[in-house]
Amino acid sequence: PEPLASLPADVDESVRSAIQGRYDNGLRHDLAWVQQVADDPTATTEFGFPLLPAESASLFARNGRSIMVETLLREYDQGPEFGGLYMDNALGGVIVVLWTTDPTAIRTELGPRLPPCFPILFREVRWSEAELRRWQNAIALQSDWFAEIDASIQGVGADTIRNDVVIDISSANAGAEQAIL
Repeated sequence: PEPLASLPADVDESVRSAIQGRYDNGLRHDLAWVQQVADDPTATTEFGFPLLPAESASLFARNGRSIMVETLLREYDQGPEFGGLYMDNALGGVIVVLWTTDPTAIRTELGPRLPPCFPILFREVRWSEAELRRWQNAIALQSDWFAEIDASIQGVGADTIRNDVVIDISSANAGAEQAIL
C-alpha cells in the first residue's frame, strides 16, 4: 500500500515527501521515525530528504553493487539473452539481472564470484535489452505517422524494469493510445 494514504491530512508536505523518498528507497518510513530523523542534528539531505549518516552511506554503497555486477557481466558472454539489470531500491538495493532464458546458468556462473550474501536476484523476461533498444530506435525514427492520429511524440525509451518500450505522447485524441497499439 502507498505509505502516504494513511497519513493524517495535516502532515507537512516536506514530511510527506520524506516518507515517499524513504519508501521508494526501501528505508524505514513510518511517520514517527521520519520525524525523529528530521530532528536529528547528524541528519543529512543529499538525497532530497533527511537521512541518518548510516542510511546515507548505505544508499551510496548501493551504487557499487551494480558496478560490480556490470563488470562481471562484461566478462561473461551475455549474448542475445541479456535483458538488462537494475537496482530495486524498494527492496533495499537488490540488483536484479534479467535474462530471456532460464537464468540458472548465469546465476551459477556469477554467484561464486560475488561476496557472500550479495543482494542479487535473477529474473526471466520476455524481451532482451537489445530488442527493447531496437524497438525504441525504430519508433523514434518512424514517428512521423503520429501526426496522422493527431498525436505528438514527446519521448520514447526502453523500460528495463517493466521490460517494455514506453512512448510518451501529447494528444487531444482520446483514441491515440489505442491507435498506437
